Amino acid sequence: MAGMTDIRAHGRHSIGENFTLPLSALLIIGSLPVVIMLAINRPLMALVYMAVPAMFLLITMPRLAFFIFITVNCIYYPIMMKGFAIHSGDICGLVFIASMTVSWLLRCDMTVDRTRLDYPFLLLIGATIISGIFAYNPGLSIVPAGRIIIIFLAYRAFYALSSRYDARKMIRIYIYALTAFSLYNVVSFLFLGGIYRVFGLSGIAYETLSMIGTPLNLVYAVWAETRKKQLLFTACLAVNLLAAVATMSRGLLLTLVVAGAVVLMISYFRAKRLARNSTVRYIKGLILVIVPIGALAMVAGGIFVPVAERFREISLGRPIGTILLRLSLWKAAIQGFLTSPLTGIGIGNFRMIDTILPHLKFDPVRYYITGMSFHNVFLQYLCETGIIGAAAFLWLVSRTFFSSRRILHQTVLDSDQILPMTAFTGAFIIFITTFYMRAWTWGQEGFVFAFTLSLVAREYGNIEKRNAGSS
Repeated sequence: MAGMTDIRAHGRHSIGENFTLPLSALLIIGSLPVVIMLAINRPLMALVYMAVPAMFLLITMPRLAFFIFITVNCIYYPIMMKGFAIHSGDICGLVFIASMTVSWLLRCDMTVDRTRLDYPFLLLIGATIISGIFAYNPGLSIVPAGRIIIIFLAYRAFYALSSRYDARKMIRIYIYALTAFSLYNVVSFLFLGGIYRVFGLSGIAYETLSMIGTPLNLVYAVWAETRKKQLLFTACLAVNLLAAVATMSRGLLLTLVVAGAVVLMISYFRAKRLARNSTVRYIKGLILVIVPIGALAMVAGGIFVPVAERFREISLGRPIGTILLRLSLWKAAIQGFLTSPLTGIGIGNFRMIDTILPHLKFDPVRYYITGMSFHNVFLQYLCETGIIGAAAFLWLVSRTFFSSRRILHQTVLDSDQILPMTAFTGAFIIFITTFYMRAWTWGQEGFVFAFTLSLVAREYGNIEKRNAGSS
């Protein structure tokens, strides 16, 4: 036995040596180009060289690719190319999609699940491509048409990952990433004395990131399994709410108020029905804390005056400032739609709206309109993709919302309410903001859109399987 033990130990040692020596030599040889590039002052080339094996590693690790993708998507760092920009989140998104594709190819079962939202998504892609073909400037439609395809692939990748990785953990990663960037925004806002709007490292996309993430954070705080987790998510919620105030964005704050009220109301009645007394008490306590603090923040002087000033514009009898700007944008969208009602002016063509509608050159706010979005996703699609694209987009967001309502109805007595509530909350926010916010299918926002829809599709599929099993 001793001899056998020695032989086995010797065998393990020999195998280890056989693998270690070639691997060490390979690492040394592979590192030489990096040393040479740094020596000749070519750090960018060295970074690209090292990025190749790093991407290969991420492609073989879907969960890590997802974590990096969600985090990096919160950073606005466009890499300018000729005629368009590539964002850091785009690169990480493509790596994540590639990772899930490789994982799918290596599976023994290569079947593809059909989801509740596939057909409306594919119709939207088709409508986008058609609008690009008949666009005033087809060249401007190439990037947006490609982006909606990538967003669909991201949706499918999120959906696939959620079947093998707990969706609750995926949402938590999003909340933690948002909180980290929110903390940076809060510190910046206070350091600047509260007189400047702060969007931080995320850029203007922070509105959308927070618009979805903060209400989901609220759901986790309300329905946390333990007191420790409840305190953690309450602290995250406080940071995210303060960061939302720092943006001074009326659209974001209005959405958070409406979505927050809906989440608390539904959660309150569900908790009472499930006899979750601790949840009922938490909701009552949260309302008693948030409402007075929110009211005080809006009426107090000092650092929150600019926030109150932006809301004061709404109460005036005549539109001024950004209210006037939005009305002008929406008017331009409708006028653009009338020039080509069926296929629209072409996806991505709004940047040249004053060329399509020359009279806009004399509009008092023409300077602000040029190059902006319509701040209304539905009108954007109506103008750029016509009736076909607007109908496809409306079908997608409405089907998502009504699917989430069914999820909520079917799980009214379930002990775990986190996934049903997050699915409904995300779908509800997307549905209402389609008519007054700026973006859902481009930029960093597009991946948040895909992530939210994948949660609804996965939970809807689970409900259908459960119903089929019980019948």
